[in-house]
Amino acid sequence: MKPKAIVRVMEDTFGEVWAACLYGSQVCGYATSDSDYDVLVVLDDYGPGVKYTYVDAGFELAFLGVSRRVLEDDAQDSAYGGFIADRLINPLNPIVNNAYIRSQEVARKKTIIAWETEKLVYRYKEKSKYLDINLLYYPYKKWRKIASVYHPYKYSIENVLRSDLRRKNLDALLPGFQRAIEELDILSETYPGWYRPGEEFIKKTLSRTLKPGLERAKIAEREIEGVVARYLTHSRAGDSDRDLIIKEVLSKVKREVRQIGEKKTKSALIDPKRFLIRP
Repeated sequence: MKPKAIVRVMEDTFGEVWAACLYGSQVCGYATSDSDYDVLVVLDDYGPGVKYTYVDAGFELAFLGVSRRVLEDDAQDSAYGGFIADRLINPLNPIVNNAYIRSQEVARKKTIIAWETEKLVYRYKEKSKYLDINLLYYPYKKWRKIASVYHPYKYSIENVLRSDLRRKNLDALLPGFQRAIEELDILSETYPGWYRPGEEFIKKTLSRTLKPGLERAKIAEREIEGVVARYLTHSRAGDSDRDLIIKEVLSKVKREVRQIGEKKTKSALIDPKRFLIRP
């Protein structure tokens, strides 16, 4: 890690920075010799809203600049399909304004937990009060969802969960999910690491129940909107710079080639249903 050097380059590039964190391969432990340093740069007021900037400072830096408003809207309401805020799900290393970065990490994890729990209640109805949910259900559910629609992400998360890195990375990311559950107050812990939806949350969710079958349509519509927003934001973040687009494509190709060349092993992205005890 080169946090002090990164902060100097970042401030030379963007000026005053509100908050920043390292994420990706360098933080999670699967960086290779040609891996860059991924940095989320939060600015109080940033004209483009969200944009990639690459800098060669003797080591490759991949800055994702974003305004505070954009990050907060994405963390709390998935306004950009989670394209920005989902970087806070996995292990990260705050290098400017730790408190703010951690607050947005928890905000994103609260959004994920609330939505995924709501979907479970729609499915199991009144039986939800007997549904046991392991803490691991939430990150695995989210990882599988993103990987299913954005293939390069699958390479990244398979490495996050690699056998030699899994324990370290889970230990880094799970406390944020635990804190999110505590702040949401919609789940009660039945025994360590296992939770059940609270009766008030079940009642409130089921009071919004639509005609039979329409809940599934509502869920599908919301998730499709999220996928579209994610891809539009990705395009928006890089569409003003032709060289940057080429660099992004080459990076994806490298990851695909590396994945093809690696020995085929059982996926680390196990079925989230394994983390449920269903009624």
